[in-house]
Amino acid sequence: MATEAAKKYKEDIKTEKYKNKVPLLMEEQIMKYQGITIHKSPYANTWYARYRANGKQHFISAKTQKDCYNSLKKALQQAKRTQQVIELNKTSENTPTLLEWYNKWLNLYKTGKVKETTIKD
Repeated sequence: MATEAAKKYKEDIKTEKYKNKVPLLMEEQIMKYQGITIHKSPYANTWYARYRANGKQHFISAKTQKDCYNSLKKALQQAKRTQQVIELNKTSENTPTLLEWYNKWLNLYKTGKVKETTIKD
């Protein structure tokens, strides 16, 4: 009799455990933007997406899937603009070398204000 009760208990657990399970695609539609998937948080009733930009990982969260999608879209556009500015600054030919900057600094701020021996040293 104890074994029958144990079997029934195991069956009840199985049915309760899987009773409310719905496949992911039927429960919610998966939404992506530029290959980045927007996920539902398993711990809260929110949506989130993660992406990498400029060597760092970023995290976006919102209450609804649509809000998360819009926030992700804006953030990726901003990251793209920031990356373009960084690349422009890197390719700029107006950036002085350390020696050029040092000579300019020495002439502007030290020549005539300190002794000649200080400048030579």
